[in-house]
Amino acid sequence: MINNALFLHRVRLFITALLILIYSSATQSAEFTPIDDDLFHCKYLMEGTIEKGDAEKLKRVIETQRIKTYPAPNNGYPDRLCLNSPGGNLLEAIKMARIYTGSGGTAVRANERCESACAILFMAGSFLGEEGIFQGVDRVIHPKAKLGFHAPSLVIPDGSYEKKAVENAYKIALAGAAEINRISNAIDIPVTLITDMLNTPSDDMLYVDKVWKAVRWDIDVGPTREHLPIDKSGFLAACTNMIERSLESNLRNSFGRGSVYSSDERVDWSPGDRLNVDKKGDTIEVLYGGLTYFEDDCYLKLPASMEEIRTVSTTPERLSVGASKPDDFVTSPLIFFKGSTALSDIAPLSDARNPKTAVLSNQSDVSGMKHFPAFDLKGGDVSIKRGISQEACLAQCNRQGNCTALTYDSWNNICILKDLRTSSKTMLMQPKSHTYINAASTSEISYSQSKPTFKRRDDRHFPAKAYAVIFKGDREACQSECASDKQCQAYAYAKYLSECELYNLPPEYFPKSGSYIGVKEQLK
Repeated sequence: MINNALFLHRVRLFITALLILIYSSATQSAEFTPIDDDLFHCKYLMEGTIEKGDAEKLKRVIETQRIKTYPAPNNGYPDRLCLNSPGGNLLEAIKMARIYTGSGGTAVRANERCESACAILFMAGSFLGEEGIFQGVDRVIHPKAKLGFHAPSLVIPDGSYEKKAVENAYKIALAGAAEINRISNAIDIPVTLITDMLNTPSDDMLYVDKVWKAVRWDIDVGPTREHLPIDKSGFLAACTNMIERSLESNLRNSFGRGSVYSSDERVDWSPGDRLNVDKKGDTIEVLYGGLTYFEDDCYLKLPASMEEIRTVSTTPERLSVGASKPDDFVTSPLIFFKGSTALSDIAPLSDARNPKTAVLSNQSDVSGMKHFPAFDLKGGDVSIKRGISQEACLAQCNRQGNCTALTYDSWNNICILKDLRTSSKTMLMQPKSHTYINAASTSEISYSQSKPTFKRRDDRHFPAKAYAVIFKGDREACQSECASDKQCQAYAYAKYLSECELYNLPPEYFPKSGSYIGVKEQLK
């Protein structure tokens, strides 16, 4: 005979596996911070736990018009909202999703997470075109991001197993389930995603961690490393992934549920495969036939240069795939990876450098003087001017007869006029400084040979794009990376991301929680 306490405990576990995630112990509500993310084109970052009232915060963000959808500002994509949240109040997240639908894309960056209730908001990433016409979903994750769903859970106070408490919790669950059902079509949550989410216990997590999941559930992933070659093996992967998407579409449009597949190894190609590849201007059209599983042929259309679509910021319309025509759905290079491939395995190399970054020039001519960026001239001070621009500093030196050099502190707007004859004629590495020396006298200077040190500051960050980003190690490893790189003059280490950013000519730093910087300098 099962006693009442044990029976009610089992009832609670059963209901937990059914429906809804509502956290009752959130400690910090979501915060929206303006950012300028060059990779995902995010204009805001939402961080923290979702609580009641956060929908109003999101509404105010949208009303600022910082997030634009039309005309598409980023070469075909809308601006996005980056998300980094463990979840929170599901009903509030659903409310936020309703508000955000059509207002912009969503993204989860490298080593950040969007789980539980946050994932519902993520799925609302979409944009409207001209005259309010729906253009499509726009939701993207980095291969090293975590996007997770699980079954909603009930929150019943410990020790409260009375009939009324269970019934009230169950009513909340049903209300949440009804809201998910109502919003699923509006924000395009795929049928199988809802099914798999509800079959994932609330103490577990269904992560979008495989290529087939992202393809089937219409979630873009980028940037990626090199995919399969654009030959038979690549076409096989792309057409197989197309079937994943088609199966999802058939489930949505049919009365029955049919079979659900998740492996990319069920497709067989007959010995009489047909492969026709035609180049048409700047696109390639591919007809691949002979599937024994799929009655129709597989059509693909892609740019002549796949490099054009490797990033997450280019126009998607030039890569499409379908069963009866090449533009059944537009997609990304993700389809050229096998469906069983882990997303973490297709991330770009973590220590890859930005090939477009130019190496700093040590000197250049400015008004008859040589410019030495990121160097300080020791000694020889004639006068100090504060609160003036670099151009005004140069003008001051030109008007003063004994000024043959100057150092300008760009972070603090301090102009130091100098007489080269009384200076040490020694240049010290100092990223915030710009030194100018009379062009006829530059042969007299030398550079300090002392080992650079790092001025370290906590909870600070540089508001600029790094020339290299490394996703590994700790702060000391980040500093060591900068120390060994001649181009590096400063670093920023984000503790919660394990992300190391390297900078040359860094701008003035500003407060940012969880970020630690080091500025390379010579003191003698």
